[in-house]
Parts: sequence; C-alpha cells; structure tokens
Amino acid sequence: MIDYFATVLVFFIYNVLTAVAANLTLGYLGLFNLGLIALIGIGAYCYALFQSIGCGFWLSTLLAILIPGLFAIGLQYLTRKLKGDYFGIATLGFTYLVFAILVNADFTRGALGIPGIPKPVIFGFEFGSPLLFLLFSTIVLVIVLFIVYRLVNSRFGRLMQAIRDDETSVKVLGKNTDAVKYKVTFFAGCIAGLAGMIFASFITFIDPFSFLLPPLITILTIAILGGLASFWGPVLGAAIITVIPELLRFVGLPSSVLGPLRVLIYAVILIVVLVYWPKGILGNIKYE
Repeated sequence: MIDYFATVLVFFIYNVLTAVAANLTLGYLGLFNLGLIALIGIGAYCYALFQSIGCGFWLSTLLAILIPGLFAIGLQYLTRKLKGDYFGIATLGFTYLVFAILVNADFTRGALGIPGIPKPVIFGFEFGSPLLFLLFSTIVLVIVLFIVYRLVNSRFGRLMQAIRDDETSVKVLGKNTDAVKYKVTFFAGCIAGLAGMIFASFITFIDPFSFLLPPLITILTIAILGGLASFWGPVLGAAIITVIPELLRFVGLPSSVLGPLRVLIYAVILIVVLVYWPKGILGNIKYE
C-alpha cells in the first residue's frame, strides 16, 4: 500500500507540473497553447534517448529541460501573428507533427516505444523505489513552485497579466510584448520538459501515444478546473483529477467499465465547474 500511495502522489506531482506549465501560458499570458503535450513528449524522449547513449542523469535532464524550451520559443515565433482559435489550431498542428515524427522515426523506435529508461541517480544514489522517487519528485515540485510563485508575484508577472487583458495598451506603453511571450513560453516549455523527464524516468517506458490528445485534455481540465491565473489552481485541480479516479479502484468495477467511467467523471467535473465557476474554482482572471 505504501508503494501504491507513493505512485499516486508521483502522478499527482506530474499533473501539477503539467498544469503549472499550462497555467503560465493560458492563465497568465492568455495563449491557448495546445502544443504543450508535444513539449512534454519531447522532454521525455530527450531524457530517454540521451540516457541511452550514456550522457548520464544530469546532462540528460538538463537537455530534457532546455530542448523543449527552445522548441517552445520556435513555436511561439512561428505563430506570433496568430490570435485566439487560430493560435490554438496551429499549436495543435505542432502536436500532431511531433507525434508523426515520434511514431515514424527509427531513433525513437516508432510505435514500439522506448523501454528500460533509467531512474534518477544523484551522486551515486538511485531513486528506484516509488517512495524514493516520490521524495525526488517532491523536491523538484517545491523548487518549481517556488520559482513560479516568485515569477507571478513580481512586476514581470503583472506584466504578463496585463498582456493577457489588453496587449494593445501594453504596447502603447512601450513594452515589448513579444519578448515577454518568448520568455514565458520558454519557461513553460522547460517545465513541460521537466514533467516529461519525471514521467519517463518513473514509468521507465514511453511511446508516442502517451503524448497525444487524451493526456492533453487531462492537462487542460486540471488547469481550468483549479482556476486559471491562480498559483494554487494547478495544485487543487491535480488533486481532484488524480484522487477521484483512484477512489474508483476500491469500488470493484471491471476494467472495461473503469476506463470509460474515468473519462465520464472528467467530463462531468469539468462541466459542473464551468457552469458554477466559469473561471475555475480558484480562478483569478479579471475578465469574462
């Protein structure tokens, strides 16, 4: 049971990290970026591939963080003139492009995926068991949340929200809004890559189908449910989405029913929240 609860908490931390990345772009900056799940996949594959060629934990992790951030900047540059739905569709196209590469490339082993991904090893100590991995991922989460808290409560954080609310007015004041968007998307991409690294190293297996629409819907559900532009929103949303489906394991339903029922619960929760809390439970967006 200890390993079970540790595993659930690790997935909770993974969900928080992905929702934090989504909240930075969608909640604080107003960019409906549907390429986030592709950035998570890039981070996971970078970690797995660089580990497979003997780069070691630190270098593999660093590359798994930086490379998705660079891809995020490139995606933001290519879509810089698009707004609203058009921006979302373009970033969704990026997700499918990355998926097509992952599922067809030889170096990714295609649809077969990559097995045997090493666990984190720091100073010769391996975080192999679920409980030890929970300790590692908790430290990572605390560091990320501390940085994000300082960011969103700074002058730069207020500038992000001003761009979200009225970008034209911010430009009139002489601010370079494109530079702000590049910085935020890079940081969000780095967090997404870090989440992908945690996912890959904990599961020790990845395939392209782990980074497509279903997990993207879960990430957006968590971010919207907890509340956009709220620091604690991703934490609350991840807690609800992670814990409630796990309670179904103790009901004794067959797996053929349990899977569809989880999706149904996600949908019901999201509809109820959007009806009664349009901004999310802890949402802090100032406009409708």
